[in-house]
Amino acid sequence: MAFWIDLKYLSMLSSQLPQYQVKSSSPFKAFSRCPVCGDSKKNLYKKRFHLYQHKDCILAKCFNCGITRNMKSLLSEFNPELRKEYDLECFTDNNSSNRETEKPVAEQYILKPKRDDYLKGLKKISQLPVGHPAKAYVESRGIPSSQHFRLYYVPKFFAWTNSIIPDKFNLKNGDEPRLLIPFFDQYGNMFGYQGRTFDPNNELRYITIMIDSDMTKIYGLDQWKRDQKTYLVEGPLDSLFIPNCLAMAGSDVIFDFLDKNNTVICFDNESRNVQIVNKIRKAIEDDYSVCIWPNDLTHKDINDMVNNNMNPKAIIDANTYRGPMAKLRFGAWQKVGDLGRELRLGWRRK
Repeated sequence: MAFWIDLKYLSMLSSQLPQYQVKSSSPFKAFSRCPVCGDSKKNLYKKRFHLYQHKDCILAKCFNCGITRNMKSLLSEFNPELRKEYDLECFTDNNSSNRETEKPVAEQYILKPKRDDYLKGLKKISQLPVGHPAKAYVESRGIPSSQHFRLYYVPKFFAWTNSIIPDKFNLKNGDEPRLLIPFFDQYGNMFGYQGRTFDPNNELRYITIMIDSDMTKIYGLDQWKRDQKTYLVEGPLDSLFIPNCLAMAGSDVIFDFLDKNNTVICFDNESRNVQIVNKIRKAIEDDYSVCIWPNDLTHKDINDMVNNNMNPKAIIDANTYRGPMAKLRFGAWQKVGDLGRELRLGWRRK
């Protein structure tokens, strides 16, 4: 085995490891925030992804989510192009044959979680017959049929939730069917879900349940290709219209695991919403690329745009900004909201 090859490629990969820091060169030790689970959600400076020398190779282990990787696995997951160069260099190295025949310890313990059984007995929207109310609702939203397999129908949402989290809801208040939007991690394990009401008069449109409270409320990780351009939007249903798209399912979402050079943050088009305005401002200050919607666009979210025969991805791509230009465009967009507030206040005073 050739330790120097691992060290060389770790150095090349280190820019993709959040807050990467070398602690010791002999024996080699380094730390970063875990690029898989995102590490601690409460402490943004906690680094529990340890990289260390084991015999003649470098291994990595996260003491938060428990994943274990060797250098080959790390490169495969986070930089496939480097993995090709790594394989070639190992092949030409005198000791490459030993590296392949002597299985690294890390590969023996790589966690391969199985999909949870929570969804057994439920039908996907793609499995429902034509004319079923839940299927008709999803179709009315314009959600592509290619995405229907990601959504489920729950005839009794509260009772089903109680089967997962006992006594979560008081069934004396009745029950109702809901559209189920499950949240999976990158291994296909369900860690939470949203229930969307079918009743237009129900003020509680969405109910979000976290099975694993340590996970960040991000939807779409099971479909995400981290090496491709990533879009991050506000709602899970909105994300179904955009390729390689993740969605925030809460106001407390931390997305520092995303590559700033390959990510676009897209908040809803609500310039009068103080929370959204502050989120966009924070994303710009953190040097993310953000979508600043055109001032003449009246539709508030991606689904609204689709239902009005618009192409939201084209609009996003044409209105993505970063740095000083983002600040300039953000200021112009925000003024529309400020003007709207002034007009409303003036109308109320009359």
